[in-house]
Amino acid sequence: MAYSPGDLLVRGGALTAGQLRQAIDRRAREGGSLGESIVALGFRSEDELVALYQKRLVLPRITEAQLQRIDRDVLALVPPELAAEFRVVPVHMDPEEGLTIAMSDPADMHAIEEIGFFVDKFILRYVATESAVRRAIQRYYGLLGKPTEPDFDLQIDTTPEEPPHTAAPPVVVLTKKKDEAKRAPVARAPQAPPPVDEPVVLTKKRSIHPATLPGVSPGPILPPIHELRDAEERDLVAKILLDFAARVVARAALFVSRKGELIGFDVRGPGLDRGRLEMLQIPLSRPSLFEAVVKSRLPYRGAMPDSPQDKTLARALGAPGGDVLVWPILVRDRVVAVLYADTLSPDLPEAALQATLYEAGRAYERLLMQKSVAR
Repeated sequence: MAYSPGDLLVRGGALTAGQLRQAIDRRAREGGSLGESIVALGFRSEDELVALYQKRLVLPRITEAQLQRIDRDVLALVPPELAAEFRVVPVHMDPEEGLTIAMSDPADMHAIEEIGFFVDKFILRYVATESAVRRAIQRYYGLLGKPTEPDFDLQIDTTPEEPPHTAAPPVVVLTKKKDEAKRAPVARAPQAPPPVDEPVVLTKKRSIHPATLPGVSPGPILPPIHELRDAEERDLVAKILLDFAARVVARAALFVSRKGELIGFDVRGPGLDRGRLEMLQIPLSRPSLFEAVVKSRLPYRGAMPDSPQDKTLARALGAPGGDVLVWPILVRDRVVAVLYADTLSPDLPEAALQATLYEAGRAYERLLMQKSVAR
């Protein structure tokens, strides 16, 4: 399997292989992003691309109106040349120092890793239209041409506004800063002043109570943030994760990564047996959906592929058909576990699910570090 962002669009049915080649060729000639070329060639609209990324990568969307009001301290975290080069806009810094960025191409692993290197923080993602990101970069950084007004009338409501969903990133990068001197300076216009509007709450630090997490509204299904942060054993992290999964999907299974394989660990839901799952070993040396998710570090939501390996796994799991969800759980940039789910509800609470998987990865990292220090 291939893992480039463009191939994700082909596998998702948004482009043909020939259209992707044309878009890549145009990008090489004229610059800009791959999405800009796809839209310019008339292959897909911006909204269609966002919808595919939103579904396949299980990422929430941020609107252009929400991109109009960002705290200046958050904007300062990403320098103008990086924002313009990778078509990203920093949106929010959470209390645990995770940086959320808006991207038109959230499958661009190179961009995510470069931003992660520079800011030395966890990276979370929203998906936005290409034009919304471009206009935000114009507005805040004075790059990519003359700033333009959005093609709608922005009405500021004085009533409290529900903030946009926050993605629990399937991709989390925490690395050392790169040498800034290695980057050639980019000529740019003077930085545009930030908007005078009072920033919305999503750009301010919050308490860690689950009901106040950005994008997670109070309700019956809240991510088990406190439980994961208090967990003192890896088995307990897995139990908390699967117990939560059982509340939002009909069937779920957790696999752990060991020596080039995924090993079945535990299950929740009808037709799934823990004893049988523990006998499952998925080699990551053979092409499969699980191998693709681990290698790309990107989640997948869609139909189970029809490769021989995937058909075998589907039979072993008793997959009933329809969409499946396969989500990598990361410690920094390494996949330590994978959550599988099927029989998905149309109203899957993506914000709560993403927050849970994000915190599970951080809990695993904390416990691994504690174990390392204790040696």
